[in-house]
Amino acid sequence: METVGKLTGASRTLDGKRINLTFEVDGSSADQVEKIMAQDKLRIRAVKWREKRSIDANNYLWELLSQMAPVLHTTKEELYLRELQEYGVFIYLPGTDEDMKKLSEVFRIVINRGETTLTTPSGKEMRLNQLQCYKGSSKYDTLEMSRLIDGVVEDAKELGIDTMTPEEIRQMKERWHL
Repeated sequence: METVGKLTGASRTLDGKRINLTFEVDGSSADQVEKIMAQDKLRIRAVKWREKRSIDANNYLWELLSQMAPVLHTTKEELYLRELQEYGVFIYLPGTDEDMKKLSEVFRIVINRGETTLTTPSGKEMRLNQLQCYKGSSKYDTLEMSRLIDGVVEDAKELGIDTMTPEEIRQMKERWHL
């Protein structure tokens, strides 16, 4: 079951070893709630609500990339990777060469930024690679996608490619609930 709701209460059990949580969800979830009530054990995950970006955001991104790629003598896929590196979301992770291979299966781009020395809590020094890992735009929330599209729009304008007007872009972002 996945739904939108709000945590409305939390209390400890009498023995103090467990916590009871109370969530308020829309009444349309009643059938789903009844089905999971019969389960002995559940995997529970509660995360902050964020609007998912709309499909038109992705379509607009790829439309711009398709127009820009021939001007830059590249493919839209190669241009996508360049734009991700310019405007995308990344994290740094320490790792070995083997870790880099594994991370490449999870992240869209993994760049080795060179060796770094880390000190463990026990004082042992470890030499590892500093890996810059970019997630793909399919994993972006609306704010991250908005930043990426803003950057791509600016690049398209510099190439003389027509883009949506600022008002059209503002309206599209409103549909993404930004």
